[in-house]
Amino acid sequence: MADDIIGGSSLVWRYHHHVSHHAYTNDVELDQDVHSSYPILRLHEEQEYKWHHKYQQFYCWLLFPVLFISVHIDDTKAFLAGKTYSTRFSGATKQEYTLFVVGKILHFALLLFLPAYFYSSFLSSLFYYCVYGATGSLVLGTLFIVSHNTPETKEEEGQKRDWAVMNIEHSCSWGGDVAAFFTGGLNMQIEHHVFPSANPMLYTKMRKIIEEECKKRGVRYSYYSTLPEVLVAFFNFMVQMGQQPKAQLNQKKQK
Repeated sequence: MADDIIGGSSLVWRYHHHVSHHAYTNDVELDQDVHSSYPILRLHEEQEYKWHHKYQQFYCWLLFPVLFISVHIDDTKAFLAGKTYSTRFSGATKQEYTLFVVGKILHFALLLFLPAYFYSSFLSSLFYYCVYGATGSLVLGTLFIVSHNTPETKEEEGQKRDWAVMNIEHSCSWGGDVAAFFTGGLNMQIEHHVFPSANPMLYTKMRKIIEEECKKRGVRYSYYSTLPEVLVAFFNFMVQMGQQPKAQLNQKKQK
């Protein structure tokens, strides 16, 4: 219910994140995190290139703060359609649908309308609500996008892998105990994907074991020591995805 009160939806998140993302990490068709931001952002080489993508490494930072607005819109559309993009809400209960409505009402009541009532200023309340949403969105958006969007985390065309191998090779981890404390373990994304139910505070201890086992079995394990390092890798990846594919460029020249 906490997810619903802070502005998300436990119903939509379960199918978007648990079913779509964790089961099909970085799959261009099945992972909603890959295709939901297209055509604004190009996060996979199989997605068609648009002219504005050559600037995406710069303008993406302006998009992250408005993520909370997109979440409210997408959550509502998913609730009304009974699915989030291609993932249907199979098995969802009436209680979960009810919680969606109650959660949205409580969210706006507690964070927007109640402050406006007590301080007699809706515009002031709206301003601080947007500051709250933009700050959380920037932090969360950054933590999420660097986890699966570095040059080495994308599969080759036609490549199909074992679920665990796919989740390891399509994710990256960064930092250590301090970063894990402040991010709730989201920096240890590989460990989070392979053992999603484990205590996040154990992820840094698990990292070395998983990395050693991956090395023994020839499985690629991507790790960055600091947040700045993984941000640079993400920036380079966005530059790479912002380049027009040679096939598309040649086709354009022929015309």
